[in-house]
Amino acid sequence: MKKITKGLFLTLIAFQLISCSSENSVEDTPVVDKVLKGDVTSIGGPTSADFVRVSDVAVDQRGDIYVADSNDKRIKKIQTSNGSNTVTVFAGNDSSQDVDGIGTAASFHFPQTLTFSKDYKTLYVGTWRKIRAIDIATKKVTTVAGSGTWGDADGIGISAQFAYPLDIVLNNSGTTMYVTEHIQSGSVITKRIRKIDLATKKVTTLSWNNLPTSFSPQHMIVDAKDENLYLASTNVILKMNLTTNNVTILAGSNTERGTVDGIGTAARFDNAYSLAFSPNESFLYVGQGNGRGKRAIRVIDMKTNEVTTLTGGLYGYADGNANTAKFKDVYGMSYDKDANKLYAVDTFNKAIRIIK
Repeated sequence: MKKITKGLFLTLIAFQLISCSSENSVEDTPVVDKVLKGDVTSIGGPTSADFVRVSDVAVDQRGDIYVADSNDKRIKKIQTSNGSNTVTVFAGNDSSQDVDGIGTAASFHFPQTLTFSKDYKTLYVGTWRKIRAIDIATKKVTTVAGSGTWGDADGIGISAQFAYPLDIVLNNSGTTMYVTEHIQSGSVITKRIRKIDLATKKVTTLSWNNLPTSFSPQHMIVDAKDENLYLASTNVILKMNLTTNNVTILAGSNTERGTVDGIGTAARFDNAYSLAFSPNESFLYVGQGNGRGKRAIRVIDMKTNEVTTLTGGLYGYADGNANTAKFKDVYGMSYDKDANKLYAVDTFNKAIRIIK
């Protein structure tokens, strides 16, 4: 009887081990990236009172959306995790003085760009002259870098100067922030990428090798290994190695613009502006059409460099499938990896467009 009992016990243990091994193998299986279908819906819209002039969007770990409403000078939150899509003011008020404070007691001088820390505890905001940080738990707003005076001085924290930070992004280790600046003031045209060491708040201006003559920095993204910075640069998508500072063209033409699908430099872009990776970085989504060109979401296959048009191309406002959806502008984008959705800011339609 003891032998039978022992045998049953060992069989049970073996079964449990096999079951656990099977469960772990399922959990460890990586998600297979697939290109989105291109079906478009919206939060907000031309008649909406929720937004004034949205410029960027960031999604947290719960799927809630944070929006930089630039001309309303506020950071807003869209509660999607409970299914309501309710829009509320998270921080900021009518003032544009860039004053630190708690929630609506803080102010922003035209918030332009957003990015989350890797633990989602901090939301970073780029305004016209400063880089700010919002503690998500307390809504406390502090200044990371920038004196508040328009300029190009490198330095530590508030001794540095900025001229219209257009986009901010963190590397995947969460130690370094990259900032694009692209603005014309009188006869002076600023086109540069800055780097902020978040531990020391040291701001430096980066130099690059082999920049194309069409260099026009817009939005950017860093790959998972922190090896390359990818940059939307109007006609082209650039691959910028963060170790060697060498720059190559991933897709598009240095001399020609348009909306033409193709492989690598045979493809054409017309005012490529924003970028977002699919969950496993198999595909790079490109938001095209900020002020001119066909408004569209393009996709780059990162294995083949093949560029295809996912949705858009028609000017206006319409939800629908990939062939019928219309956009007026495509500014900032953010990919919700858990829900497998792409959020894109359609500024002049006062809407957050959802691409599935």
